[in-house]
Amino acid sequence: SPVDSLPRRFHSLAFSPDGKLLAASIGLRVKPILVFDLTHRRLLTRIGPLERRWPPSHQLAFAPDCRLLAVTHPARGTGRTITAYDPATGGSSASRV
Repeated sequence: SPVDSLPRRFHSLAFSPDGKLLAASIGLRVKPILVFDLTHRRLLTRIGPLERRWPPSHQLAFAPDCRLLAVTHPARGTGRTITAYDPATGGSSASRV
């Protein structure tokens, strides 16, 4: 199963509050964020890369209701960009701030 074949190294991990989903950032640059359904032991969706160079320092966090996955990464200049995604589809569900 895809969960069994995960790489041994991760950049960031986040479990959903209900423990049913796992978001994994498996690398830097153009690697996607993978969202796994742990109940059914399957890959649910891939998020990104949305840009030619996916920023390297993303942090992951699920909303308390598990409906959004927040992804942060460095913005140009100072600060960070936060984008919210639907973990079921990988679609962006909120604009970048």
